[in-house]
Amino acid sequence: MHPSPSRPSIAAVLILALVGLGTAAHAVEFEEKLKAPAMANAAALSTQAKSLAARFAEIRTSNPAQLITNNSLARQQFDLMWQLERAIDEHKPLGEMAELGVIAHDNGSYSIDQAQYPVWSDVTDGLIALTQPDFLDNTCKGLQQRGFRPEDIMAFREYLGSHDLRDATGAASHPLAIGFSRTVRKYDKLKLAVPDSLVISYLYQRQRISSDAHRAWAQGLLSRFDAQRVRILLSLAMETDGSLTMLPEDPAVVIPETLALVRQPDFEQRVNAEARGVAP
Repeated sequence: MHPSPSRPSIAAVLILALVGLGTAAHAVEFEEKLKAPAMANAAALSTQAKSLAARFAEIRTSNPAQLITNNSLARQQFDLMWQLERAIDEHKPLGEMAELGVIAHDNGSYSIDQAQYPVWSDVTDGLIALTQPDFLDNTCKGLQQRGFRPEDIMAFREYLGSHDLRDATGAASHPLAIGFSRTVRKYDKLKLAVPDSLVISYLYQRQRISSDAHRAWAQGLLSRFDAQRVRILLSLAMETDGSLTMLPEDPAVVIPETLALVRQPDFEQRVNAEARGVAP
């Protein structure tokens, strides 16, 4: 059994901009004018989630590979989860979300049974969990029991050995981090306050890039197998669904921490050094 996940710290996502800047993903520039999606109200988010949940239920049964290969569907799910996370951070009322499995607790946290409400579960994350070193041998045994042949297991291990997920995630974040730090310096030079919305947009873009890179890595893995083996692999990945715990993070803390990091004099030097694979 895999451990129950919790969402990554938003500050940790920023720190990852300095780590693993490898060579597998498309580089993406920071979009200064891009606004991160935000929940209008719980009723609107509930309607959006219900519509997506119906599509997810159908696709998980008929063609689960689309949960990874359908870019539009994946972006909708990412934006849905982002809006929920930010609403939790901002302590917005979410009563209407209970019928979609978003359960409130007295300490301000929320939990979701992802097996019962798979719209909140990212199949790519489940696939990645199967490939972690501590679980890999058990994963291979499970795949063999369900119909993977020796050559399929070999292809599975070969892909993992030659396609490092950290490298796959890192390349796209380099220009994004540099672009954001330069935008902050532009505001500082003009003696203007950096808008909170700009920092939130950066964090949104950073997480979105990471999500896209993870899916591209997963798509590469699926491409190594025929349709039957893909279904086997995804069936095992979907069984990793557990209980997701979501704790609020105070934007009044996260935003200054983010700005302090990118304002460090050697920030750009460190990012460039990581991109070259050397210590700054």
